[in-house]
Amino acid sequence: FIPQLTLRHGDDATSRFSLGAGWREFTFDIGENFLDINGWSFTPKYEYQRELSEQATFYFGSDNRIELDKARVRLNHAFEAGGVFNPFSSGQEVLVDSLDRTYEFGVYSRLDYKLFNDRFTVAPGIRYTYISASKDSFVDPRVGLSYLASETTTLRASGGRYHPSPGGRETNPDAGNINLLTPSAWHAMVAVDQDFRGGKSNGLTGSLSGFYRDFDNLVVSSDAVITDENGNSRPEYFNNDQEGHAVGAELSLNYQAN
Repeated sequence: FIPQLTLRHGDDATSRFSLGAGWREFTFDIGENFLDINGWSFTPKYEYQRELSEQATFYFGSDNRIELDKARVRLNHAFEAGGVFNPFSSGQEVLVDSLDRTYEFGVYSRLDYKLFNDRFTVAPGIRYTYISASKDSFVDPRVGLSYLASETTTLRASGGRYHPSPGGRETNPDAGNINLLTPSAWHAMVAVDQDFRGGKSNGLTGSLSGFYRDFDNLVVSSDAVITDENGNSRPEYFNNDQEGHAVGAELSLNYQAN
């Protein structure tokens, strides 16, 4: 459910408002053990667009995410005293019944500038993000490029730094790790868009893209035992001891029929 509102400010400026809302529910039940998580997600967004000239368009906006999660968990601790891992242990359990409130606040700006008779567009941008789950803030660079190779072919490339928020379950003080770092990733993408309609309003269009992503501080499950600030031993549950990368390609086709 995403209502949207668009306001015009004269001939060269536009404001757009939207609010997304969604409900999710996950249940895992085996015998006496269970994992039941449900909650709401809200995504308010605002964007201001202003035409600075025939070649330049400026964007400024804010997009945010608010998560309200109700978690009920009873699972065995996957460790024994002394730090020996035993996933089948039934000697100790973790029982959690909590309401987690997390949010992600972000503001961004971008300038689209057209060159070479509007055939080439460069779009540098920057984004500030605050993540409540990890209490981290970041300033991330972004850039996009577009080249109109012909009337039917467009080449695109983009790249930048991203910081996805760790989940509320992962940072829960009873069944997670409150000291988790925020994962980070460098993204790079190239694409070609092709219009096969031959000047008609109906017909086939397509896009082929490839991407590379380099990840750092990924959140993964942990069977380690740590000592908390009170000197007590407890499971770590999650940590950031993982790096990785992803390479992929995507092909999309769209047929428009009158």
